[in-house]
Amino acid sequence: MRTKTLAVIAIAIATAFGCRSGSAPAEYTKFKSPDDVPRITVEDAKREADAGTAVIVDSRSEDAFQVEHIAGAINMPIGSSEDKLRSLPSDKKVIVYCSCGTEGTSMRLAFQLNQMGYPRTFALHGGTVAWHNAGYPMERNN
Repeated sequence: MRTKTLAVIAIAIATAFGCRSGSAPAEYTKFKSPDDVPRITVEDAKREADAGTAVIVDSRSEDAFQVEHIAGAINMPIGSSEDKLRSLPSDKKVIVYCSCGTEGTSMRLAFQLNQMGYPRTFALHGGTVAWHNAGYPMERNN
């Protein structure tokens, strides 16, 4: 019970840090509709990550990432430099997540990456909450 309570508290803290707005690069182009950004289920994302065919990107702040993140994810918050974003492998799918219930932050970054030449970029449907609810591994930095 204590572990479950701590997990819920960690998700609440990560949500508070992860959904705050950050500055976007000058090149940022807003998508017009959520339909402009493809989404992927947690089951498919986990399968792709386990197969080594995808990289998982956390679009939340570094503070939220330090509290808890999807195991193996890399942190690239909204507002990351173009050089940092271009360091992503072009031969793999890119799965971007956040902790917002509507995938708002992850959709912004996924759309930006798509515009930068990463056509196989997806927003994780349900973000950290769906991942956690599926029982998939999370990492915490102490």
